[in-house]
Amino acid sequence: MNDCHKESCNGPHSALLAPWLARLASWEPKLPSSYHPQVMTTILFNAFSFLQKKLKARDLPCINAPLDVAEGTTVEDLLAQMDLSPGDVEAVFVNGRVRPVDTVLTDGDRVALVPPGSPGPYRLLLGMVGKNKN
Repeated sequence: MNDCHKESCNGPHSALLAPWLARLASWEPKLPSSYHPQVMTTILFNAFSFLQKKLKARDLPCINAPLDVAEGTTVEDLLAQMDLSPGDVEAVFVNGRVRPVDTVLTDGDRVALVPPGSPGPYRLLLGMVGKNKN
C-alpha cells in the first residue's frame, strides 16, 4: 500500500490536495435570501374501490400510505396532485369524519377517498350523502 492510502496522506500528491482540502473545509453553501425550505407534514392516505386502480396505474401509493405534503395543503390540493377531479370522489374522510375539499391537512391526519356510487347501507350514517362537493 502506498503512503496516500494511510489516514494522513504524506505522499507525493499531498501538496496538490492541500489547497483544495482547505477550501473544502471552509466552504459554506450560499443560498438566496428568498430561500425558505418547505415545511412538510405527513398524512396517512387511503383510497377505495376504483380509485385504487386509478392511482396504482400512476404508481401512486393508495393503501395505508404515509404521504408527505406541504404545510397548508388542502384536500383539493391533494386531489389535484394525484390528478383526480372532485367528481372522482364522493366523500373525503379526514380522521374518520366526512370533510369538505377545502379542509387543510395537518400532520398525522388520516385521509380516505371514497369514489361515487359506493354501495352500502351505512352511506347515510357515515355522512356521505350530499357531501362530495364542499
